[in-house]
Amino acid sequence: MEQKKVVETKPVEFYSTNISILQQSQSKLALEYLTSKGYIPTVEELWRITEVFVLCCLQKQDVELKKRIIALDKWVAEKTNPTDQLKQTIINKLSK
Repeated sequence: MEQKKVVETKPVEFYSTNISILQQSQSKLALEYLTSKGYIPTVEELWRITEVFVLCCLQKQDVELKKRIIALDKWVAEKTNPTDQLKQTIINKLSK
């Protein structure tokens, strides 16, 4: 009976150099995306968005990740397309 050779793989360490580079590139991408939409995120917002972008690179899209992506899309839409009430508030403040 022939034995199959087992190939051992190393688990990806969370703070490995590759993950760090991935986080840096995805945070830059997230910041560029949001600023192109006219929104400047806080550091916490940028970190949360970067986390979703990194997960998209590291894992297959499962139900939970899809939910996070949909929620992120809604959040971006809300931040970049203010409601009529918010627009009116901004206009009122600017006209004073």
